[in-house]
Amino acid sequence: MTDRTVSFRFPEKLIQVIETRSKVIGKSKTEVVVETLSQAFRSSPPPLSSIPTLKRQLSEFQNQLTTLSTQLTTILDQTELRTLGQLAIAIKRLILNRHVLEVNENSEQLLDNLAEALAEYEQTYGVIEIEGCSL
Repeated sequence: MTDRTVSFRFPEKLIQVIETRSKVIGKSKTEVVVETLSQAFRSSPPPLSSIPTLKRQLSEFQNQLTTLSTQLTTILDQTELRTLGQLAIAIKRLILNRHVLEVNENSEQLLDNLAEALAEYEQTYGVIEIEGCSL
């Protein structure tokens, strides 16, 4: 790209700022104006013609975000069910083996409460079979 000479009218105060900056940083007035204008145009908003493109990209991003959110929810639900299932098995084993444990009255009540909760779980998710035993 070749440079060409153009003329602009600037307010006197702006000319003084350009001249002062030129002296302070050791560059020509042209360099100061070109660098300042280049920087200003780089930080300016995108042209109006790119707004539809940005809207399309935003819509695509939102769709991808929705898909990822759905996938994450599915993974968390599966993990939660697996964890609940493991917990239910552990509780069922504890209840089935309560006769082996030395339990006091409070522990007995807790085991009864766990048995009720397990019954609700099995009603929702199906009976848990452990070595052919069921509650």
